[in-house]
Amino acid sequence: MFTDYTVTAEVTADGKLELLDREAFSRAMRHFKRGRVTVRVEVDRGKRTSQQNRYYRLILGLICDHTGDDPEYLHEHFKRTFLQPKTGVVFGHEIEIWTTTLEDYDAFWEYVEKIRRFVRDEPTLNIVTPEPDPSLRGKSRHAKRSAA
Repeated sequence: MFTDYTVTAEVTADGKLELLDREAFSRAMRHFKRGRVTVRVEVDRGKRTSQQNRYYRLILGLICDHTGDDPEYLHEHFKRTFLQPKTGVVFGHEIEIWTTTLEDYDAFWEYVEKIRRFVRDEPTLNIVTPEPDPSLRGKSRHAKRSAA
């Protein structure tokens, strides 16, 4: 049984909600317990998608399999290598924070691509990672293992 589900939709000019993939939505609804649910609508602010996050974690996992490094340590290393720190305030003091959660869709994608290029081009690594499914480009970033 599902307890939550996220779907992408558009609000039309006449104020109606139009699901972008009605069939997927209908399939998902079959996995809910029958009864009352809460529906929440929020503006898409261009944040990274759950598909992008899964693809990123796949890439980290493949690197981890090759190097033996902890995926969370790799995550920290790559943030500090390829991202600019954000400034936050804690107890009235400014601190630097390296985070991927504030990146928008395109910025997060570029971050992942930098990691892929690095592990491919670094002679001591030479790790080939799968391309995202090209049919989903611009919609989501599902990972699809390539023949390479």
